[in-house]
Amino acid sequence: MRCFLLFFFLLLTGCSATPIDYRPVDVTNYEASTAVIEQVVYEQPIKYRPSGIVVNELFIGFDYGVLSKTKSTGIVTPLSNSSALGLNSSSTELKNTIERYYFNSLSIPRLFKKREWYIIKLLNKNGGVVKNIYTRDETKAKSFINHISKLIVYAS
Repeated sequence: MRCFLLFFFLLLTGCSATPIDYRPVDVTNYEASTAVIEQVVYEQPIKYRPSGIVVNELFIGFDYGVLSKTKSTGIVTPLSNSSALGLNSSSTELKNTIERYYFNSLSIPRLFKKREWYIIKLLNKNGGVVKNIYTRDETKAKSFINHISKLIVYAS
């Protein structure tokens, strides 16, 4: 039984991210902030990377492209042995998949490490995670936190 509990504990600890205690350092250059944030976001793995990003003094926006949803119905009615009448109706719904997070609704991000990845958790004012940003470079992760924290403090 002890062996099972030890194995279960090791399994759980291997699957979780370890928090890194990091306090943001003040930065002064707004243009550098947007450049750092964009670079870290675009260097993420392809499955997390947005197709576009907007950073200004009010919000950060992530564009994941267009979601297409098509509905189609059809009826085929035989007219004779060699012919049939077919009717088809379809409709397509397009929706932009854009996420926008206002800096005055965010709190200072937290940094975690899981295996070789550094995970920056963007948090709302209640401490809930609204977005994860992934990088393999600790220096870039800390720089991202510095720069986005500057925008969060400025907006609040």
